Amino acid sequence: MLKFDCNTAWQRVLGTLLIVLWAGLAAGTARADAYETLYPLLADLPGWQADEPSGMNMSISGMAMVNASRSYTRGDSELTALIMKGGQAEGLAAAAGAGLQLETAESRISTQTIDGFVVQTVHDKTDNTGTVMVFLDREAGTAAIFSVSYSKMAAEDALEQTRVFDWAQIRQSIRALP
Repeated sequence: MLKFDCNTAWQRVLGTLLIVLWAGLAAGTARADAYETLYPLLADLPGWQADEPSGMNMSISGMAMVNASRSYTRGDSELTALIMKGGQAEGLAAAAGAGLQLETAESRISTQTIDGFVVQTVHDKTDNTGTVMVFLDREAGTAAIFSVSYSKMAAEDALEQTRVFDWAQIRQSIRALP
């Protein structure tokens, strides 16, 4: 649903990193319906049209990944909320631990703590696109992230929409998964 152009070198690097991390898997085994248990956490957003949630479990050689997502639209603006647990979350969590702050004419990356959660926002100023990542768990083997990718929105508005979701409940539910 969301399409991001890679206009700058950092975007190409970040995009490649996300693809590689997405393919990674964490130790554990996934329950057959694990992703479906996350659907109720992808709440309706007031004023937004929501698609049906989707998700997947993946496991291979004792390693597993679980994710659930839901897309939303309001006028020209789009959001995709994603809950993920597994290797891709571990890689992203490790990168966020450094507290990266970056500002250029085209983009901004900021890391902050909100309500006890480490939150990283990556925003393309030119296109008003980006991602807000809430690190639910950052430990190896249990790493989990809630993220909201957005387009045609200011970073502050995207963060406000991300805060509509119950991060503590998402963390509690993701911790209950194998």
